Amino acid sequence: MLDGNYAELLPGLKQKASAGDAVAAYQVATMLEDCKRMFRGYDDDATNRERLDKCSGVTQQDLDDAVRWLQKAADAGSAEAMGAYPLYGSLDLTMTDAIRDPQAIQDYKDRSKRYLETLATAGSPAAMYHLARDYSNGTVGPPNFELAYAYDFAAMLLMGHGTNDGMLPTYSSRLNEGQIEAAQALGRRMVAACCPNGPPPEFWHPGDDSE
Repeated sequence: MLDGNYAELLPGLKQKASAGDAVAAYQVATMLEDCKRMFRGYDDDATNRERLDKCSGVTQQDLDDAVRWLQKAADAGSAEAMGAYPLYGSLDLTMTDAIRDPQAIQDYKDRSKRYLETLATAGSPAAMYHLARDYSNGTVGPPNFELAYAYDFAAMLLMGHGTNDGMLPTYSSRLNEGQIEAAQALGRRMVAACCPNGPPPEFWHPGDDSE
């Protein structure tokens, strides 16, 4: 958690964020998601009591705008925001939203895919794993096990894991030999394109929260 009362910190950070500061935009989103966790009841009472003090004065409109600030941070280039958006963006979407505004659901899916592809292109194994899962379960479109395999294979190569580890056997069970060879070739091209000098320092992991 950031130090200080969030309602007092938000105006200055919002001004910077509105001027294109990705770090400030991510801080705004982080603070607001921190407050929203209190209402979701994800943490113990002691943690939530601390949040209650920090979130005093934060308005409902601020809370409603949390994902908008996260999107703004991602669009301004924050890798952390790009990684967090697929999770936090979905928490604000309900079945009612899907019925009332299906385009909002599609926009969320398209944006999540774009952010994760940006991270994967930069060499993030975490984003590659995330995309592999999304392509296998059809989150980003019709299930595509060849792409799922390729992204998972590339992540395995970057992380130095065996190519029979993780979800690869599951994906390969849905492919023929030629498709597996094509997926492996694509995975190797991904690694060659992003990381000719080896894997970059990892900057986002699945399960990272906004704290």
